[in-house]
Amino acid sequence: MEKSCYSLAPMAPMGTPTAQPPVVVINSNDTLLGPVPQRMQCKYCQMIMETSIKKRVTRYTHFFALAFCLTGLLCLVPLPYCLKSCQSLDHYCTSCNQFLGKAAN
Repeated sequence: MEKSCYSLAPMAPMGTPTAQPPVVVINSNDTLLGPVPQRMQCKYCQMIMETSIKKRVTRYTHFFALAFCLTGLLCLVPLPYCLKSCQSLDHYCTSCNQFLGKAAN
């Protein structure tokens, strides 16, 4: 009788749970948006368009203005409202005006 080089792994009895490998879900809908309008397909209305960009101040903008005010540097209070790093650039669909994401500053 010949010896086989193959061996069968022991099977788990029926009804016994076996360990499953972890499932990794990657959301591919996240689009990296830049500081300029981007041509893309809207995930809400499915139209292919160029995004519109709107600047808005963030809570950090107000925080820095308040900090300048409280420290007596009143002439610097408007500065955070002028700096790009203290503002957020939001991308919107030009067809349905839905928020699509914000640009990384």
